[in-house]
Amino acid sequence: MTESIAQVLRTYLVETYLPHTGSATLRDDEDLFDTGILDSASALALLFFVEERFDISVPDDDFLPENFASIAAASTYIGNRQMFEAQQEQVSEGGA
Repeated sequence: MTESIAQVLRTYLVETYLPHTGSATLRDDEDLFDTGILDSASALALLFFVEERFDISVPDDDFLPENFASIAAASTYIGNRQMFEAQQEQVSEGGA
């Protein structure tokens, strides 16, 4: 069974920033910036993790707080980005 995007993000955030609290304390809708879990430096680290782990490229214009403010928001963004990149790949393969 593969992990969902939300599960992968929760594991990363808990292991990296909340190692002593456990994943039960981190809700999908919890604002990661308001709670202090993420700041500008840790948000950048999350971006690098997301790009590598999910094999996507996050354009600068998409690296916005609303896309990464919570596990739910980031999961939605990542899923949409994966679909977009897959569609772009199909188009480029079809046009070749």
